[in-house]
Amino acid sequence: MASAVNNKKIKMLLTYNTGDNDYTSFSNVPLYQVYQPAGANTCGFSALIYVLKTLGLLPNSWDAPSEDDVLMNVVKDALSCSVTHMGEVFCPETFLQFIKSNVPALEHKCSIQNWASSYTKGGEDWEQTIARSMMHIINKEGMVMVPFNVDRDGQPSPVPLEGKAHWCVVVGYGVGTPSGISFLVKQAGGEYRVDAFDLIHSNAYMGHYPLNSDGTRMKENFKTSLPNGFHVEYCFTKNEAEEVMLLNKKMIYFLP
Repeated sequence: MASAVNNKKIKMLLTYNTGDNDYTSFSNVPLYQVYQPAGANTCGFSALIYVLKTLGLLPNSWDAPSEDDVLMNVVKDALSCSVTHMGEVFCPETFLQFIKSNVPALEHKCSIQNWASSYTKGGEDWEQTIARSMMHIINKEGMVMVPFNVDRDGQPSPVPLEGKAHWCVVVGYGVGTPSGISFLVKQAGGEYRVDAFDLIHSNAYMGHYPLNSDGTRMKENFKTSLPNGFHVEYCFTKNEAEEVMLLNKKMIYFLP
């Protein structure tokens, strides 16, 4: 395994100006960024690599001098065992099994949190319950991988079929947004401050993918351009497209 990055972490004081008030929160923010090449549908694996590097658990078989090579090592292994068709991650359970089989040290340190029962119960506090659970993991210097609908500005879109399926890593939290809680998330493109409830709602109501925006028909095929000239083209069936619904209300928790 690669050496841990804990000694490279910085204790960063996050300060935001919301227009009405400033707020701060302490969070362990690694120096790494989430790497996802343009045109590659690898946000789930890119987020996973970020988590593993941060925890110092990137397997030697995946490690490489360049970010392109690291990503390709992971995606090729996932393609070989049918975890993905072209870099996408639709099923958290299969994804978690892939993670644990390749990183045994995480056998008892990562798990899927299924919030379906919380949504079913309803009430006014279900968003708070989920947000507090995520904050509890962050307080333990853990991280939370969250699938959600992302809009063009990198923010959560709560409306199914608006935006696209995406993965981010929640690494910190603060206050000051409309819900009263803000998450600091890492994803391709950088760091973002998002409203906690917006992210939770977006995770709960993901639409079908890759259906057209009107939800009526499939695109004929999808292409992804991975590093080193590796190219994948795949035509999703209707059932496979609907598998993105398996991401609804599920998150992956990581503890150090």
